[in-house]
Amino acid sequence: MRWRDRLWTFEDSARDDPVDPLWRTVARRVCEECPVRRQCLADAIVDGVQWGLLGGLRRDERRQLAHLAEEDGVPVRDRSARSPDRRQRFRLLLAWLRAHPDAVESARDRVKARRHAEGEARRRRERGAPTRARPRTPSPPTSTAGMRPLF
Repeated sequence: MRWRDRLWTFEDSARDDPVDPLWRTVARRVCEECPVRRQCLADAIVDGVQWGLLGGLRRDERRQLAHLAEEDGVPVRDRSARSPDRRQRFRLLLAWLRAHPDAVESARDRVKARRHAEGEARRRRERGAPTRARPRTPSPPTSTAGMRPLF
């Protein structure tokens, strides 16, 4: 495998190929310095690319970023008859990315938090611990003796 394949196409949709964290780090650093990073990222999101590291983000991070853009009203993944064509969706997303420079980090942070929560839940299940502590509800009184009238 060539080095460029190891950098940007190491992640497939089935996630059955183990990823070397060093390659991922190198690829992200290259993407951070790339002058066409936003265009690459917008292109990958609009086209729904399901593999690789594009624009410095993995597939699940790109999905989260698309979700954030859609929350702001940018029709990123909408392919209905009323939606803009692919070129227009690309332009709208690119403009949104320029207007929200912190959105990439926000998407990464959300995905990281979700992965952490999923890992914690998996570890609890493996230990046999309850997945979520349920609050105790007080039991209803068995008699009305000693209670004040409500009205």
